[in-house]
Amino acid sequence: MLPRLVILKLLLRATACAALLYHLCAVAITNLPRNTALGPALHAWFAPYTSYFGLWQDWAMFTTIPYYSRLVPTLEVKQSNGTTVDYGPLLPELRAAPDSLRLTSLFGRLVWSRSTYSSLANRYDRTACRAVQHQTSVSPASVRIRLDGQRLHALEKVRAIGETSYPQQATSGVFSCPQKPNAHRNTTSQGAR
Repeated sequence: MLPRLVILKLLLRATACAALLYHLCAVAITNLPRNTALGPALHAWFAPYTSYFGLWQDWAMFTTIPYYSRLVPTLEVKQSNGTTVDYGPLLPELRAAPDSLRLTSLFGRLVWSRSTYSSLANRYDRTACRAVQHQTSVSPASVRIRLDGQRLHALEKVRAIGETSYPQQATSGVFSCPQKPNAHRNTTSQGAR
């Protein structure tokens, strides 16, 4: 007969091994797309665990080959007099964006997937209008995001011309900034009451 301490150690070791095996299976299952024959059934066993601990994968980052070697986001602001001024897209300071895959992905979604991320895009645009107004003391007419990129050539073209990429721009839709009423008009209407 084994002493209780040995049995307890064995039970603890078996429990730890089972927990580690479950964790490893959960991490492995996140790499199995849900639209396969076994996907839905296997994901059901691990979904609560992977969701709670943030172990899920977002497959959007693996969907296509890269098309750009570089993307630089810029906030393009049209003033009420028609002139266009470029600012950095990071709010509220209007700083230039550092070279970051996450930020490039964010601004890429605001340009190319605007309908999918409409609430985020509208919130960003409204905040950008306020940030520009705060910095310049003038309400801008509109804002939009511009991505200045280096689009990659196909391999055959790279071999033929010896260049890897060419400049290409993409822009979001124009967001018209809400215009604050004229302060003089407000004072007059309040005084008439």
